[in-house]
Amino acid sequence: TYLHVRGADEVVRKVQSCWASLWAERAAQYSRTSAAQSDIAVVLQIMVDADAAGVMFTQDPLTGDANHIVIDSCWGLGEGVVSGQVTTDSFILDKASGEIRERQIRHKPHYCQRDPQGRVTLLQTPEVRRDAPSLTPEQLQQLARLA
Repeated sequence: TYLHVRGADEVVRKVQSCWASLWAERAAQYSRTSAAQSDIAVVLQIMVDADAAGVMFTQDPLTGDANHIVIDSCWGLGEGVVSGQVTTDSFILDKASGEIRERQIRHKPHYCQRDPQGRVTLLQTPEVRRDAPSLTPEQLQQLARLA
């Protein structure tokens, strides 16, 4: 994941880096232990300051079950999820019905946000949000429909 990329040349470099990551050791290990096929797609989108974000798998990355959607989410930018800097909530949904099969709401003391210079910074989560779900049931249903 690359955030706050500016200019065509930098976009090209970051896309190439994403493609190259398919052959990184971590990706190779995932390919060896997962039933999932190893392909990569790069998505470019306008940067927004997210209230909540995360990672969604359209099949269970641990079991390979294609009937499950797995979502790991946090407050703030998704960079915290991808980098492992923040604690995430985890959800497993049934792909056909969108029903929430499992839900683990964890204590989330930190979140990532963009500072005025465009850098991602780790901040303390406001007390009221630390133990609250980072996604609502309605948001999970919307994500399930997209999956």
